[in-house]
Amino acid sequence: MKPRIGIIGTGTMGQPMAANLSRAGYAVTAYDIREEPLRALARLGVKPASSPAGVGAAADVLIIMVMDAPQVRQVLLGPGGAVGSLSRGAIVLCMSTIGPDAIRGLEAPLAGAGVTLLDAPVTGGVEGADAGKLTIMVAGPQAAAQTVRPILDVLGGKIVSVGPRIGQGQEVKMLVQHLFFVGLAAATETLILGMESGVDLRAAWEVLRSGAGSSWIVEHRVPPVLDGRARFGDARPVLQKDLVGIVLEAGRALGLPLEMAAAAARVLQRIPEDDSAPARLFREMLGVPNRPSSSGHEGDARLVERD
Repeated sequence: MKPRIGIIGTGTMGQPMAANLSRAGYAVTAYDIREEPLRALARLGVKPASSPAGVGAAADVLIIMVMDAPQVRQVLLGPGGAVGSLSRGAIVLCMSTIGPDAIRGLEAPLAGAGVTLLDAPVTGGVEGADAGKLTIMVAGPQAAAQTVRPILDVLGGKIVSVGPRIGQGQEVKMLVQHLFFVGLAAATETLILGMESGVDLRAAWEVLRSGAGSSWIVEHRVPPVLDGRARFGDARPVLQKDLVGIVLEAGRALGLPLEMAAAAARVLQRIPEDDSAPARLFREMLGVPNRPSSSGHEGDARLVERD
């Protein structure tokens, strides 16, 4: 018999994950502070719960996919938290990115409740969540990891065991985020260089995606910019949490300057809260005056045209 699954956090990542598990035949119960994703999931057979405790009572395996460490602690250990209603022997899969120290701080209270914690952050973006092709970094007790492996196979295209200790999954995810944000800052600089030089950026992208500098960022994050679909303001909370709060904090604790990460933070922290037109936004991020580009206009129209 398949285990009952609970999922707390049905945002851009959690919603497609819950949907894929329901389609795979699992009984899924979900909770989120927003009703809209729960209504959408209910049409796929996912049962909504009114609280984290309600999810815990209906789950043998509980997936946590909320934004940050305080939210993870709140939904698990706060008033009405899930841990109080989980049965002994249940497994909690923390798939949020919260950093090594934060995940290690959950191990003892969960163990005291007879619940096993697995540290299992993900990478692959919304595209990976939609397709069930996430890369999942799993750390923690091997027996529990084997128990949830069929669940992880629904969610991920690559499941990597990164160690037996809680925190090792978050440590590997920290490396992923370091490289991602440095690459994102480099891509931003590349685009502004192309704009100022009068390059046809759509043609350039075809070269970049197959050249020596190709990357997941070039393939998946540059096209929305070229099409005018990018929502830059959405990156601010994750940037602050992951690059500044986890990567750079770890560097300070280890006595490492992490100069590339620090430079990326300086560039990306200039992202405005609103979604400015890409040409203006990139100049602001790089500290370049907003002046007419080499095309004679403020912002090359080829950059922002929509399909």
